[in-house]
Amino acid sequence: MKELYEQVVVGRADLILSGHDHCSQILKPRNGTQQIVCGASSQTEDGQSKVTNEAFWQDFSHRGFMTLRVTDAALTLRAYLADSTDPATATARLAHTHDIPAAAGQL
Repeated sequence: MKELYEQVVVGRADLILSGHDHCSQILKPRNGTQQIVCGASSQTEDGQSKVTNEAFWQDFSHRGFMTLRVTDAALTLRAYLADSTDPATATARLAHTHDIPAAAGQL
């Protein structure tokens, strides 16, 4: 799958949004393609990554979610982590903000 991903996606897409990985990651771009993994809303890992990827931010042990804001100037990702697994008492805290500036004519 890695070979197919590198052949079809890397360098051809600006941004990849993915989930179902049971973690949250904002990975560093590879050949112009940046991947965002948001899949920690129902399960988490044991706090350790099975694969080493260069990342701006990542979390493997908390539930959470991300928001994406699109403007003419940038994409802004905000990663939130839940402080509890109990829906009645859980609150979300902003864990990381990441801005991706727009290149001329890309957004």
